[in-house]
Amino acid sequence: MNQFNSSRFIVDAMLVKLGKFMRIIGLDTEIVDNSIADDLVIQQVIEKDRVLVTMDKLLYKRMQKKEQETIFLDTDILEAQLIHVLKSENIAFLIEDIDNPISYDSRCSLCNSLLKTMVKKEVKGKVPETTYTSFEDFWGCQNETCGKIYWMGSHWRGIRKTITSINDSFSENR
Repeated sequence: MNQFNSSRFIVDAMLVKLGKFMRIIGLDTEIVDNSIADDLVIQQVIEKDRVLVTMDKLLYKRMQKKEQETIFLDTDILEAQLIHVLKSENIAFLIEDIDNPISYDSRCSLCNSLLKTMVKKEVKGKVPETTYTSFEDFWGCQNETCGKIYWMGSHWRGIRKTITSINDSFSENR
């Protein structure tokens, strides 16, 4: 089930962790490199028709003057940031099958491409041997240049906890 609207985002360099997590939960999100000047960020937002997510008050004010949709965040708490973004865009968030990234159009945290389910034998030699023998389910980035492979290792507990927290927040408001 794809519960998201067509909003596409750009997050500034202060919000890399948020940007990666937005990708994980299925939001089309570009992450701006910290070497890019604000003028270029503004240009990219306008040209690519994306919503800017920022903690930079000056950048936010500049975007407001240009009448560009911008979400200003004033918290460092990841769950609160995600909830703010989702509510700002009226995105009905509910992931029922948290352990199936394909069900919610999860994206590669590195390059923003969609993920695909991989057959276990496809990942042999591409992941550590202990990972290969310990896990059955794998997902890979559809962008062949990137090729990142994912599985539900120890890091998944934190991801699951965050997704569950967001789900709970949206369920309480129904």
